[in-house]
Amino acid sequence: MKRFKDVLVCILLLVATGCASIMCSDSKTVSIGSYPADANFTILSPEGKVIYKGTTPTIVTLKQGRGYFQAGDYRIAFHKDGYEGVYTMPIKSKMEVGWYLGGNAIFGGLIGWFIIDPLTGAMYTMEDVYVTLPPDPYYNPKL
Repeated sequence: MKRFKDVLVCILLLVATGCASIMCSDSKTVSIGSYPADANFTILSPEGKVIYKGTTPTIVTLKQGRGYFQAGDYRIAFHKDGYEGVYTMPIKSKMEVGWYLGGNAIFGGLIGWFIIDPLTGAMYTMEDVYVTLPPDPYYNPKL
């Protein structure tokens, strides 16, 4: 009887979680790099709130979701003296197809697809950021 209860608890734990939540995290470690190195950067939330400031190269941990079925998208702005203005680009979350769709088909089921993974943001992933900054042809460090 005790063995039956242990097996039942294990099955309930598997059913009560989403597969992406089991295999992935709600946050992602993103590598930020640039050429040339030592560029200043700022990461902003969609609302314009500063999330992180630093210099390249570095590693930043970002939330992959912002709420129920909302990806954790960000904007990053780079600046370095001698290079053209402020270079901005998006950091977009995209669906983790393998673990979210495939894994939930096997383990998490409907609870994983429609509740756990969308709430935690584990259904998303992000890619590393690397940018080559364009030189400023009018830059004169002697001025």
